[in-house]
Amino acid sequence: MSAVDKLHKLYSSTLEPIVFARSVGLEVLNELDTVKAALMMDAGGSRSTRSGWEWDLLARGVEGIATGMSDIAKRTD
Repeated sequence: MSAVDKLHKLYSSTLEPIVFARSVGLEVLNELDTVKAALMMDAGGSRSTRSGWEWDLLARGVEGIATGMSDIAKRTD
């Protein structure tokens, strides 16, 4: 219920910086398939059956993105 309350507060705000941050955050999340998949698996699973492999998958995805961005930055120097 706490998460739902926080989402309600986030989406009921009309302050421009919050609306901007919320929109950018959703766009970024939508582009990161690994993160999105891990969040969906976590949201749908029960705590007693979770093994943690989802977060390992998420970590590998984030590491891959960081490595790719580092490689791109090296090429542009």
